[in-house]
Amino acid sequence: MSKEAATDAEISETFPVMRQLRPHLEEGQYLEFVRRLQCSGYRLAFATEGGEVRCVAGFRVVEFLAYGRFLYVDDLVTAEDTRSEGHGKRMLGWLTGAARKEGCSTLQLGSGVRRYGAHRFYFREGIRSPATTSQRRYRLETGRVMTRIGTAQRKTGETYVRVRLGLDGGGRAEVKTGVGFFDHVLHLLAHHSGMDLTLEAEGDLYVDDHHTVEDTGLVLGRAFDEALGDRVDLVRFADASAPLIEALSTAVVDLGGRSHLTCNLGPMPQKIGTFDVELFPEFLRAFAQYGRFTLHLNCHYGENAHHKVESGVKALAIALREGVARRTTGSASTKGVVD
Repeated sequence: MSKEAATDAEISETFPVMRQLRPHLEEGQYLEFVRRLQCSGYRLAFATEGGEVRCVAGFRVVEFLAYGRFLYVDDLVTAEDTRSEGHGKRMLGWLTGAARKEGCSTLQLGSGVRRYGAHRFYFREGIRSPATTSQRRYRLETGRVMTRIGTAQRKTGETYVRVRLGLDGGGRAEVKTGVGFFDHVLHLLAHHSGMDLTLEAEGDLYVDDHHTVEDTGLVLGRAFDEALGDRVDLVRFADASAPLIEALSTAVVDLGGRSHLTCNLGPMPQKIGTFDVELFPEFLRAFAQYGRFTLHLNCHYGENAHHKVESGVKALAIALREGVARRTTGSASTKGVVD
């Protein structure tokens, strides 16, 4: 059952379920919580078994021009005695049914599904629990996890940057920044990381390339951060080395949510063609800061500046490809949370 706005009586019907999970919750507090949920554009839906309410979900329908309609579930509250693998599969079936009823092609589970102890659910297809699968997306026709995708855009008086990044892609890139060598760098990053990247940047190039390059790193970082979700199931740590003729570079990454850049390129000229070399570490710094990861990039040696930068980008791309892979066991942090 779902309504645009459930009545107080219908909300009260679910209160015993909530009370099992939150023993100290008062009914008035619960009513206020649900009303706020509805004011934020969410609808309340109930799942029943044997005539009893067993699950409460807060959801909203989100429309994306590129991806269609999503059913976004950000609150999933369940009864204490329903937290089992079998029941979790039934709940996933119920949610996908609700998504189809709303005309959605994709079910997305937000980070809020782990509230009130709902993290003990276990879903099918080898996926563990919503606590370790924030923002999981399920294609309804397959029931499998959708490609991890992040999107971001930013408009200022200096630049307008739009990014779509798919972590589990084929290395395809559609890039246009107006800065030739920088486009080359972004193509390399996408191709060797296996990520699909669509990026368009419009900047005040009549001033110089600085704003465009730095803001591209910022927006790319935001998209990368969104695509990673809660990061708990990542391999997380990775390193890679890549040569380009006489140049050799190594990149080490930690995708654990803490931003840092160490970049040592060795002696470099001021420019590669028309590109200001100092902008390369500026791009990396913005990417790492807003992507919330640690990067140590070292060029061990090389003679040609183009070769040194390119070997560094390739090393970074390979390290990211390994770091974003999903681990098969355990968590990316002993804390159980990556932040």
